[in-house]
Amino acid sequence: MLHVLAAKVMSGDLTDGLVSGDLTFTMEDGGWVVTGPSNKAKIIQADVGASNGVAHVIDTVLLPAASGTTDASAASAKAAADKQAKAEADAKAAADEKAKAKADKKLADEEAKAAEIQKQMDVLADKKDAASKQKLAELEEKKAVAVAKVDAAKASADKATDKAKASKASAAKATATAKASKATADKANAANGTTGAAAARDTTAASAAGDQSAQGSSADGEGGGSDDDSSMVIIIAAVAAVVILAIVGVGFMLVKRGGRGGGAPVDKGRPEASFSNPLYDQAPGNAPGFASFDMPSEDASQA
Repeated sequence: MLHVLAAKVMSGDLTDGLVSGDLTFTMEDGGWVVTGPSNKAKIIQADVGASNGVAHVIDTVLLPAASGTTDASAASAKAAADKQAKAEADAKAAADEKAKAKADKKLADEEAKAAEIQKQMDVLADKKDAASKQKLAELEEKKAVAVAKVDAAKASADKATDKAKASKASAAKATATAKASKATADKANAANGTTGAAAARDTTAASAAGDQSAQGSSADGEGGGSDDDSSMVIIIAAVAAVVILAIVGVGFMLVKRGGRGGGAPVDKGRPEASFSNPLYDQAPGNAPGFASFDMPSEDASQA
């Protein structure tokens, strides 16, 4: 689990470069950053107490590595390890082969020395004088030593041969393993590359669709001037209608008020209250749609 650690770690316990499981903690720009297998998150609130530990609030969700990426990485790592093992096996096989050659040469040298001693002994074998007999006795001693050395050299050579043979078999096995691992890694990387390519194509397609949408919006904006003009005309007409209705309503209320005065005579000396339609600029008396209402006198209203 990327968001849970099996320990109570306070912010004061963190150190730059601390690794815990799949998470790595680093200090960046004066704040702690948690790096997971696929992304990073910044700790925006630390040391939040909890009943079972402590919580640190991060600004994004940490994601695991993608499956294809994980498989490809694991396969590549194994292929690299097997390649290294093959190289080591090859080196050991070469060293053992070199040791075998050295042991074989030593055996050959010891056998040559023993053969030379035997040849000298054969020359002195038919001689009966004391000097020859003495020399022959010395050669027999040397021969015994030479034979012992030959036997030892032969044992070493046989051992070196067996070791070289085993190393060669191990190298061959390591070669086969490395070859298989490389094939697996290549297949995983190819599959991961295909997935990445498909994702890239999807992203490109989405980007192209977004560009087309943006172009369409731009075209709509360019051709929307007439719509804006029409909307403005409609708004002005609506406002004018509201104003007219308000004027008519006020006039109606004033007329009704005058009616409640009981038909009392109107004071001719009192100025009229005129209400004009603001949509017209002509004189109130000549403008079509103009309405004029008489205001009752205060005396008549009181009566």
